[in-house]
Amino acid sequence: MDLHALVSLFDSTLHPEPEVRQNAEQQLQQLEAHDGFLSTLLQMISSADLPLGTKQAASIYFKNRIRRSWSGLHHQQQLHPPIGENDRNVTRDNILGGIYAAPQSIKLQLTECLGIMLKHDFPEKWPQFIVHTKELLHAQDAQKVYTGLLALLEVIKVYRFSVTKRDIIDEIAKELFPQVQHIAEEA
Repeated sequence: MDLHALVSLFDSTLHPEPEVRQNAEQQLQQLEAHDGFLSTLLQMISSADLPLGTKQAASIYFKNRIRRSWSGLHHQQQLHPPIGENDRNVTRDNILGGIYAAPQSIKLQLTECLGIMLKHDFPEKWPQFIVHTKELLHAQDAQKVYTGLLALLEVIKVYRFSVTKRDIIDEIAKELFPQVQHIAEEA
Protein backbone atom coordinates (compact mmCIF):
# COMPACT_ATOMS: atom_id res chain seq x y z
CA MET A 1 0.00 0.00 0.00
CA ASP A 2 1.41 3.39 -1.00
CA LEU A 3 1.87 5.58 2.08
CA HIS A 4 2.12 8.82 0.11
CA ALA A 5 -1.09 8.10 -1.81
CA LEU A 6 -2.95 7.46 1.46
CA VAL A 7 -1.57 10.66 2.99
CA SER A 8 -2.81 12.56 -0.05
CA LEU A 9 -6.27 10.97 0.23
CA PHE A 10 -6.56 11.82 3.93
CA ASP A 11 -5.44 15.37 3.23
CA SER A 12 -8.20 15.52 0.62
CA THR A 13 -10.80 14.42 3.19
CA LEU A 14 -10.05 17.70 4.96
CA HIS A 15 -10.48 19.78 1.78
CA PRO A 16 -13.14 22.55 1.88
CA GLU A 17 -14.68 21.46 -1.46
CA PRO A 18 -17.35 18.75 -0.93
CA GLU A 19 -16.59 17.04 -4.26
CA VAL A 20 -12.92 16.63 -3.37
CA ARG A 21 -13.81 15.22 0.06
CA GLN A 22 -16.40 12.79 -1.34
CA ASN A 23 -14.01 11.56 -4.03
CA ALA A 24 -11.30 10.92 -1.42
CA GLU A 25 -13.75 9.10 0.86
CA GLN A 26 -14.91 6.86 -2.00
CA GLN A 27 -11.32 6.00 -2.87
CA LEU A 28 -10.59 5.17 0.77
CA GLN A 29 -13.60 2.86 0.88
CA GLN A 30 -12.26 1.01 -2.16
CA LEU A 31 -8.77 0.77 -0.69
CA GLU A 32 -9.80 -0.49 2.74
CA ALA A 33 -10.34 -4.00 1.37
CA HIS A 34 -6.70 -4.26 0.28
CA ASP A 35 -4.22 -6.11 2.42
CA GLY A 36 -1.85 -3.66 4.08
CA PHE A 37 -4.42 -0.88 4.41
CA LEU A 38 -4.65 -0.98 8.23
CA SER A 39 -0.93 -1.40 8.73
CA THR A 40 -0.25 1.58 6.45
CA LEU A 41 -2.80 3.66 8.37
CA LEU A 42 -1.07 2.75 11.61
CA GLN A 43 2.26 3.74 10.06
CA MET A 44 0.74 7.11 9.08
CA ILE A 45 -0.70 7.66 12.54
CA SER A 46 2.66 6.87 14.16
CA SER A 47 4.66 9.13 11.86
CA ALA A 48 6.20 12.25 13.40
CA ASP A 49 6.45 13.86 9.96
CA LEU A 50 2.74 14.23 9.15
CA PRO A 51 0.40 17.08 10.17
CA LEU A 52 -1.82 16.39 13.17
CA GLY A 53 -5.01 16.89 11.14
CA THR A 54 -4.00 14.21 8.66
CA LYS A 55 -3.10 11.81 11.46
CA GLN A 56 -6.38 12.49 13.26
CA ALA A 57 -8.39 11.82 10.09
CA ALA A 58 -6.45 8.57 9.58
CA SER A 59 -6.92 7.54 13.23
CA ILE A 60 -10.68 8.06 13.05
CA TYR A 61 -10.85 6.01 9.85
CA PHE A 62 -8.64 3.35 11.48
CA LYS A 63 -10.91 3.23 14.54
CA ASN A 64 -14.06 2.95 12.44
CA ARG A 65 -12.52 0.20 10.30
CA ILE A 66 -11.53 -1.78 13.40
CA ARG A 67 -14.94 -1.21 14.96
CA ARG A 68 -16.82 -2.37 11.84
CA SER A 69 -14.72 -5.31 10.76
CA TRP A 70 -12.35 -6.67 13.43
CA SER A 71 -14.83 -9.17 14.84
CA GLY A 72 -15.03 -10.93 11.47
CA LEU A 73 -18.71 -11.77 11.92
CA HIS A 74 -20.39 -12.90 8.71
CA HIS A 75 -23.17 -10.28 8.71
CA GLN A 76 -20.58 -7.50 9.07
CA GLN A 77 -18.53 -8.93 6.20
CA GLN A 78 -21.51 -8.46 3.91
CA LEU A 79 -21.59 -4.73 4.71
CA HIS A 80 -17.84 -4.09 5.03
CA PRO A 81 -14.90 -6.00 3.58
CA PRO A 82 -13.13 -8.29 6.06
CA ILE A 83 -9.71 -7.46 7.41
CA GLY A 84 -7.09 -9.84 6.05
CA GLU A 85 -5.08 -12.05 8.39
CA ASN A 86 -1.79 -10.40 7.44
CA ASP A 87 -3.22 -6.96 8.27
CA ARG A 88 -4.53 -8.32 11.57
CA ASN A 89 -1.13 -9.73 12.50
CA VAL A 90 0.75 -6.55 11.59
CA THR A 91 -1.81 -4.42 13.44
CA ARG A 92 -1.56 -6.59 16.57
CA ASP A 93 2.23 -6.39 16.39
CA ASN A 94 2.27 -2.60 16.06
CA ILE A 95 -0.74 -1.17 17.91
CA LEU A 96 1.13 -0.68 21.20
CA GLY A 97 3.95 1.10 19.39
CA GLY A 98 1.36 3.25 17.65
CA ILE A 99 -0.22 4.20 20.95
CA TYR A 100 3.22 5.05 22.31
CA ALA A 101 4.12 7.26 19.33
CA ALA A 102 0.75 9.00 18.96
CA PRO A 103 -0.19 12.40 20.38
CA GLN A 104 -2.66 12.28 23.27
CA SER A 105 -5.72 13.05 21.13
CA ILE A 106 -4.91 10.06 18.90
CA LYS A 107 -3.97 7.76 21.80
CA LEU A 108 -7.66 7.75 22.73
CA GLN A 109 -8.67 6.50 19.27
CA LEU A 110 -6.00 3.80 19.24
CA THR A 111 -6.72 2.70 22.79
CA GLU A 112 -10.35 2.13 21.84
CA CYS A 113 -9.12 0.01 18.91
CA LEU A 114 -6.91 -1.96 21.28
CA GLY A 115 -9.94 -2.78 23.43
CA ILE A 116 -11.87 -4.09 20.41
CA MET A 117 -8.91 -6.17 19.29
CA LEU A 118 -8.42 -7.63 22.77
CA LYS A 119 -12.10 -8.52 23.02
CA HIS A 120 -11.88 -10.68 19.91
CA ASP A 121 -8.26 -11.89 19.90
CA PHE A 122 -6.91 -12.16 23.43
CA PRO A 123 -5.59 -14.59 24.58
CA GLU A 124 -6.14 -17.17 21.79
CA LYS A 125 -4.89 -15.17 18.80
CA TRP A 126 -2.70 -12.74 20.72
CA PRO A 127 -0.90 -14.59 23.52
CA GLN A 128 2.15 -12.29 23.39
CA PHE A 129 0.05 -9.25 24.41
CA ILE A 130 0.86 -9.73 28.11
CA VAL A 131 4.59 -10.10 27.36
CA HIS A 132 4.59 -6.81 25.40
CA THR A 133 2.58 -5.03 28.08
CA LYS A 134 4.97 -6.29 30.76
CA GLU A 135 7.94 -4.96 28.76
CA LEU A 136 6.27 -1.55 28.54
CA LEU A 137 5.56 -1.51 32.28
CA HIS A 138 9.23 -2.29 33.02
CA ALA A 139 10.57 0.43 30.71
CA GLN A 140 12.46 3.46 32.00
CA ASP A 141 10.60 5.77 29.59
CA ALA A 142 7.52 7.28 31.26
CA GLN A 143 5.55 7.29 27.98
CA LYS A 144 6.20 3.57 27.52
CA VAL A 145 5.02 2.90 31.07
CA TYR A 146 1.93 5.04 30.36
CA THR A 147 1.27 2.98 27.21
CA GLY A 148 1.62 -0.20 29.26
CA LEU A 149 -0.86 1.11 31.81
CA LEU A 150 -3.32 2.01 29.03
CA ALA A 151 -2.94 -1.51 27.60
CA LEU A 152 -3.50 -3.06 31.02
CA LEU A 153 -6.60 -0.93 31.55
CA GLU A 154 -8.05 -2.04 28.20
CA VAL A 155 -7.56 -5.75 28.86
CA ILE A 156 -9.06 -5.38 32.35
CA LYS A 157 -12.06 -3.55 30.88
CA VAL A 158 -12.63 -6.43 28.45
CA TYR A 159 -12.66 -9.13 31.13
CA ARG A 160 -13.74 -7.30 34.30
CA PHE A 161 -17.27 -8.75 34.39
CA SER A 162 -16.52 -12.15 32.86
CA VAL A 163 -17.37 -15.05 35.10
CA THR A 164 -16.28 -17.71 32.62
CA LYS A 165 -12.85 -16.19 31.88
CA ARG A 166 -11.85 -15.31 35.42
CA ASP A 167 -8.61 -17.27 34.98
CA ILE A 168 -7.47 -14.67 32.42
CA ILE A 169 -7.82 -11.85 34.96
CA ASP A 170 -6.05 -13.97 37.57
CA GLU A 171 -3.12 -14.57 35.19
CA ILE A 172 -2.94 -10.87 34.31
CA ALA A 173 -2.92 -9.96 37.99
CA LYS A 174 -0.17 -12.47 38.71
CA GLU A 175 1.97 -11.26 35.79
CA LEU A 176 1.45 -7.51 35.82
CA PHE A 177 0.13 -6.23 39.14
CA PRO A 178 3.46 -6.53 41.02
CA GLN A 179 5.01 -4.12 38.51
CA VAL A 180 2.00 -1.79 38.72
CA GLN A 181 2.40 -1.77 42.50
CA HIS A 182 6.11 -0.96 42.06
CA ILE A 183 5.23 1.91 39.70
CA ALA A 184 2.73 3.29 42.22
CA GLU A 185 5.25 3.06 45.06
CA GLU A 186 7.85 4.92 42.99
CA ALA A 187 5.46 7.73 42.03
